[in-house]
Amino acid sequence: MVDAARKYTAGQIDRAGKVLSSPTATKQESDEAIAVMDSWRVAHNRPLEMARVLLEHRAKRINPNPTIGMRLKREESIRGKLVREPTMKLSKMQDIGGCRVILRDMAEVEALVALYANEPGFTVTDYVNEPRISGYRGKHLIWKFEGDGGDDAGYKPMRIEIQVRTELQHSWATAVEVCSTFTAQNLKSDRPLVSDERWVRFFCLMGSAMAIQEGGGLVEGTPSEKAKLLGELQALSTALRVSEIMNRWNTATEIISAAANDPRAHNFLIELQAFNHHRARVNVTAYGKGQEQQAAEQRVNLEKDARTKTGIQVALVAVQSVDTLRTAYPNYFSDTNRFLKELDVALHGTAIERRGADGATLDSE
Repeated sequence: MVDAARKYTAGQIDRAGKVLSSPTATKQESDEAIAVMDSWRVAHNRPLEMARVLLEHRAKRINPNPTIGMRLKREESIRGKLVREPTMKLSKMQDIGGCRVILRDMAEVEALVALYANEPGFTVTDYVNEPRISGYRGKHLIWKFEGDGGDDAGYKPMRIEIQVRTELQHSWATAVEVCSTFTAQNLKSDRPLVSDERWVRFFCLMGSAMAIQEGGGLVEGTPSEKAKLLGELQALSTALRVSEIMNRWNTATEIISAAANDPRAHNFLIELQAFNHHRARVNVTAYGKGQEQQAAEQRVNLEKDARTKTGIQVALVAVQSVDTLRTAYPNYFSDTNRFLKELDVALHGTAIERRGADGATLDSE
């Protein structure tokens, strides 16, 4: 990803954030604010890459094959967060630059987080023992980047968020993202914007069901008695036709990839287009070393186009290889197979074989 030092003061950045969240801003004001926001966002690339390198080094001490990805927060997501949290200052938003690592189980998560325990500038937010009210679970490391002067002077202070998740927690987060996309709801927020409250309750219950399986606290407001919890989960799963609908989303997503399995590609521009809440198209373009500027420019163009349309998400992500792209960011491919497997396990004690529209068995591993 392209390196660029910050150009604006905290005051200028925060004023741009206010404009981005204002429903009365003029087009000129919005365009100027977007330019400031994007400059501030791109300035996170250098500390983000530093965080990724350290994360990869430490994660491989725990697991020889961790899944790691990094991305800059999407323009739409930045706007949405500023609207939902009116007191939020854009200059202090802690997840504009984000890394994630997916590990096998909680033992690996705890071991990795422990390696950061006494690291200056890092704080830990524990959403495993105290899940968010949405049902989200995982551990977050927040790095306040101050640098050492010299080349770092143009970047500080910035905050980078590192999400540390188990495969189980990752499957939950993926399903929430996919469901939000296809139902045009914001289900992952603690202050969700929804048209059907049953989906919010379903994911809260599933979060607690997963906590029972791998340890951690239950989601606030869900039954502490396992039988009651699973009974309510079963009822909602049936009423919402979760398995049927998510399986339909899985098979109704067309994937158009220009990645071509290029082993040199590590940056991927993803454009997800959701149509009529029933089908979607994903365009993936891969960029190799030396093409970072081209990727950044195309991201800006796609985001600009997306402002006048609905149901479009644009993301530029970096992963170890094209093989790990779908594992790190399955939500962009409407891939909820692992989540559906875990729902079966919670309700029936075993996974149920699923088949796609062509009759082929769907891999839920």
